[in-house]
Amino acid sequence: MLPSASRSRSSALVALLAVASTAGCAKIIGLADYSEGDTTSTGSSHTSQASSSTSGSGGTGGATASSSSSGGGSSVSSGGGDAASSSAGTGGSDGCVDGAPCYFGLDGTAGIGSCKTGTTTCQAGVATCDDVRPMVQLCAASSPDDDCEGASVCTGRYRWAEASVPASAAAVAAGLDGTVAFAGTASDGMSFYADAFDARGRRCWALPAVYGGGGAFAVKAVAISGAKRTPDGRVAAARCDGSPSPLAASTVIAGSSTGDIDLGHGPIPNAGGTDAFVTVLDTAGQVAWGTTFGGAGDDSIDAVAIGPAAEIYLAGRVSTGLTGISCPTPGAGPGAFVAKLGADGACAWMEVFNGPGFATGLAVDASGRVVVSGRLTGSVDFEGTMLDPPSGDAGFVARLTSDGLLEAGPVSLACATDASPLVAVTPASDVLTLCSIEAGSACGGTAGAPSLAVLEHLDATFAVKPATCFMGPSAIHAGGLAVDPAGYALVQLATGGEVTSAGFSQPVTPPGMVVLKLASPFADYVWAYPYGSAGSVTGPSLAVDGTGNVLAAGTSASAYVKGPLQLGAGAFTLELAP
Repeated sequence: MLPSASRSRSSALVALLAVASTAGCAKIIGLADYSEGDTTSTGSSHTSQASSSTSGSGGTGGATASSSSSGGGSSVSSGGGDAASSSAGTGGSDGCVDGAPCYFGLDGTAGIGSCKTGTTTCQAGVATCDDVRPMVQLCAASSPDDDCEGASVCTGRYRWAEASVPASAAAVAAGLDGTVAFAGTASDGMSFYADAFDARGRRCWALPAVYGGGGAFAVKAVAISGAKRTPDGRVAAARCDGSPSPLAASTVIAGSSTGDIDLGHGPIPNAGGTDAFVTVLDTAGQVAWGTTFGGAGDDSIDAVAIGPAAEIYLAGRVSTGLTGISCPTPGAGPGAFVAKLGADGACAWMEVFNGPGFATGLAVDASGRVVVSGRLTGSVDFEGTMLDPPSGDAGFVARLTSDGLLEAGPVSLACATDASPLVAVTPASDVLTLCSIEAGSACGGTAGAPSLAVLEHLDATFAVKPATCFMGPSAIHAGGLAVDPAGYALVQLATGGEVTSAGFSQPVTPPGMVVLKLASPFADYVWAYPYGSAGSVTGPSLAVDGTGNVLAAGTSASAYVKGPLQLGAGAFTLELAP
């Protein structure tokens, strides 16, 4: 571990090893002009453009897209730490041409659907553009083509995929401007890799797997902070097509490490067991800063989220005798923890829930409140509120203020043994959790039958709403959970057989993995995208960008081909249309 003095942050960060490279370990394998795969769509008001899609009756709708960008000067108000950033072209005090045409949406979208090129207006040397840019796509039959990709309905069609050399995928993240970050552990276990792409699947930068120092890494979480913006504050599309200053987003990568490691600024001795590590890459993929912390036992960061002012929230587990991080309100382990760091890495607070537990999920709502989920294996103290798992082993979810004070919960979740709940928040601040459960518990069924997955729903007051149970003849495991800016839930499940639910108009039979898009109240799916083969995909992860594009990631044990989707053995991420 670094001495605490050398860990202190200041506005002038120490420059660490620059490791960005234009040539990386990954390869684009299927842009193909948005070739479509086999997406199953339900609902008379939803149609799929995939040749093999089927239709039935089902739900429509979704919340209004109040957090999405639109034309005419409205701004994105959702969380994510969006630092203002001018796009190349008409911004700034030099080179502003009044009346010049302008467009800052994703290339190929101007003139399609609701999108249109605008006109530049110069005031005091600063340019504004009245273009209409892509916004989140709603799924009702009467919805216009707001994401400007040529379809006025939600299809879930395949767009592109990226596969790396054999390695383990840990997580994928997506930004409001379409930036995609993909990170994981290299196959040697001694280093990790990261790649950034735009919404067209073009690589922005690649971080070679060069970290090491004699220790080993396990990447567990990734997040994107910031978005590209024009001077009027509206989100502009990240475009890695040779455009000047393509990215305005930085990437946060976190996990655990064993042994002495090197994050580019010299050896960091291990504190004992596993240590937690976090590092931030700048807009060009170069290391801005990185650190580790830990105690005598096992410490880990298992989830990362970004707040509305670019704060970095971390969650995981800490042991006793914690060193390497200096917080005004340090917690005393062991137990699950949540910490808030500034964009420069300075710790604002750390909250530890003392007892046998760990945090695995993290989300920040529109008000800046922090929702954490995790697992308990005994009685745990939540700021004076004791939570005793009924069977000695359960999931939990709780909400903290932006100052780290317990505000709602904790609520016990009926997760299966060794299963940890995922968490996401809706634009209305409702809380969703996804967890594998034992048959015969919350969803009914026969005890001893294959495990199920359940999507629990709490409203903004933490009142329990009806849950959605995913059932089938084979075991079903929770893989990923996300909510798009319009309030649709995205659920990733792993199974080897049929998946159905009480509200489904028709079951889905995935070969191994399936991504479902659910409209509130999350009873039926809008579309389903099945892929992979039974048992072949591990470490699944899910993310959604600012216009509703869906990113699914994982590690494939073998080659897999499905129409335009072609995966080799190793880590992958793929993008689906809204």
